[in-house]
Amino acid sequence: MPIVGDPAPHFDGDDFIHDMITYDTRDHLGDIILLSFIEYDDSDCEDVIKCLVNLWNTYSGHGVQIVAVVRENSTPTSVIKTWLTGEFDVTVTFPAIHNEDIWSSYMGGIPVNDRVVPHTFIIDRNMHIRERFLGFPGRDFLEGLLKDTIYIRDPIDLEMVMDVSGSMNWPLTGDSKFEMMKRACRIIGNFLNTNGQIDDNMGLISFTDDVSEDQTLLPIKANWDITNGLKDKINALVTGTCTAMGAGLQTAFDTLPPSTPTRKSFVILCTDGIQNINPLVKKVPAGHYEIINGDDWCGDPSQIVSEHPGDNIANYNIPVHTIGVGITANYETLLQGIANQTGAFYQGTNDPETDLDFLYLIDLCNIMAGGSPSILYHNTSNLSVEEHKKAEIFYLNRSIRKITVILSWKKSQRSNFMFWLYSPDGTLLDLHNEMRLYENHCMATIYLPKRQNGESLEYLGGWRMIIRGEIIGTSADYHAFVIGEDTVIKHVVDFPKKLYEVGDLLPIRIIVLNKKKPVFIMPKEIVIETKYFRVPLPELLAQYKVSPFELLKKSKISTKKVPKNLLILKLKAMTSDPHFQKHLIPYTKHLSLLRGDLECKIEKEEIFIPIALEQPGLHSFKIKVRYESPENGPICRTDMISLIVGPGKADPEQTKINFIETSTDKLKGKIINITPRNKKGQLLGPGYSYELKLQVGKKEFDIKIKDLLDGTYQIELPVSEKEMVEIKEKDLDVDITFHNNLIWRGKL
Repeated sequence: MPIVGDPAPHFDGDDFIHDMITYDTRDHLGDIILLSFIEYDDSDCEDVIKCLVNLWNTYSGHGVQIVAVVRENSTPTSVIKTWLTGEFDVTVTFPAIHNEDIWSSYMGGIPVNDRVVPHTFIIDRNMHIRERFLGFPGRDFLEGLLKDTIYIRDPIDLEMVMDVSGSMNWPLTGDSKFEMMKRACRIIGNFLNTNGQIDDNMGLISFTDDVSEDQTLLPIKANWDITNGLKDKINALVTGTCTAMGAGLQTAFDTLPPSTPTRKSFVILCTDGIQNINPLVKKVPAGHYEIINGDDWCGDPSQIVSEHPGDNIANYNIPVHTIGVGITANYETLLQGIANQTGAFYQGTNDPETDLDFLYLIDLCNIMAGGSPSILYHNTSNLSVEEHKKAEIFYLNRSIRKITVILSWKKSQRSNFMFWLYSPDGTLLDLHNEMRLYENHCMATIYLPKRQNGESLEYLGGWRMIIRGEIIGTSADYHAFVIGEDTVIKHVVDFPKKLYEVGDLLPIRIIVLNKKKPVFIMPKEIVIETKYFRVPLPELLAQYKVSPFELLKKSKISTKKVPKNLLILKLKAMTSDPHFQKHLIPYTKHLSLLRGDLECKIEKEEIFIPIALEQPGLHSFKIKVRYESPENGPICRTDMISLIVGPGKADPEQTKINFIETSTDKLKGKIINITPRNKKGQLLGPGYSYELKLQVGKKEFDIKIKDLLDGTYQIELPVSEKEMVEIKEKDLDVDITFHNNLIWRGKL
């Protein structure tokens, strides 16, 4: 029995529509074949035949073959031919074969109850079965599947690499980061199960103190909804303690095949934590990243994955899209570096309740760029018990061939939502066959133009998405998404992939491609929604006064076994403090072209938007662009980019340095308190003690540095009497540098 994904059995036979000319699939290699089994004088088959005639007239010039096979032998061929060519208000001109053997070769092994007509197969250009379905699902559905096969993209191999360390359970106002990550993964899986290719593969890798042992790549369509399938494995994930990020990423590299021109491999790495289990993903002096052992671990090294010194992660030829979730100090530059080096995208959020689903879908659209999917619309809002409904408005251009509308909501709010769609002419769409309902989201895929009551509905222009819900409590939040497939218009938002610093200019570049060629369309509106902390994270950490002893006590950690990175504990304590949580809500700022507060430069076919970066930390930019094309109508696209803005160099005039003399019976020394700040007076830390160096002449002192977790670093400098005499006799200057930048020179 051939199933979806298997090679299609060869068949041939006499085409009685065309006077017994032999039809042989070997003569049509490279064509798409829509094979439909029918019976004489069957009412359901008559509906199929009328649909096939319309599809034949529309798509025969696209390398599509439509073949009808009459499965029973009792009715003479001449009678069947008369029925096909004269009994309908349409004329059958596609090939038809009267042959029971073809039915047997395709139905062998199929359960008896499923051996019914009409029964249709879609066979791709490589003679593999891409779709099989019973009955007549309607022309829209059948045409949509045919279009998907005509415009087939390259298959993908995708490893979802997920951080399931304990910090993913850090408190939020609703669902934990862990629950939101699982929901986002389920949305991606459900989307690919409905809209993906049959040979798309997915693997799941989770990492905490170690790495999950089941990383097998599996065909999504065949392994998503089954018992113990991919979705069940996501639901079964639980959290651990530490963060073995290097082991998780190396496992993905070891599992995925390298990308080829016809099959692409990708990783989506989602994490919220600083690495603390060997091996680590580290930047080496040569400037690239490797997976090697370090000394910053808090538990036993991973038992599955060893270090790979000397292996540049870019050499695996696998893009690693990274998603940074939540407040995690200085690890974001690592994630941005991994993405930049592997030719992928970094997305970060300090507001995962709003952004996480969206970021996963953005990454998925980047991965499936060969299929031309784009985010057409995204909005987050809420529905109160006093409201009956909410309307979300989105716009479609003429070359959109299908859309998937997704509505998601929080598990913790225990509410349920549903949506209805109205086309631009006000028609309520019948979504009975398209709607898919899940625990915390629902989605519908509509092929365009959609036919309803025998007519094609107008789809060019503004659509209404009407949202209603069963609300528990006073209100509930929802997320609305529209993903569109457009093989004609491609919208590209790009910017130089590098590490930025305060004072830099971010040049966002927007390009419209029409059939892969750049064209210029003057935008009607551009809106950029940017998010960042109103008070930078280092300043918040400086304001949050808590001693290391208190941190250890709150975390129930023995003071005899002090972990190397107390910063993680302070971050956890600060995010758990109700008095500080209001400061951890990102500030949102809107810039608009129409309003006149967004600078926009036109250069040939490109639009440049220069953004001044004035504050360190994570910045995310949601970019909404609307055009009005005479040929294509309203073109609307939504994208998001994220980047880490470093504070830049320490400025000697802004940096504060205090010297405190110390002495014992045998040693004299100094304690040097250093608070590095940049030219704008912004803190460079905490978390960067490794950037401090102290040098006397050509000799670099072996110093102990304590990070006080508030932007100040404390250097303990014991100096023997002999060394002090030598320094004074030679009148040597002492240099203190931060990130190779001199911040103080003087005498000890």
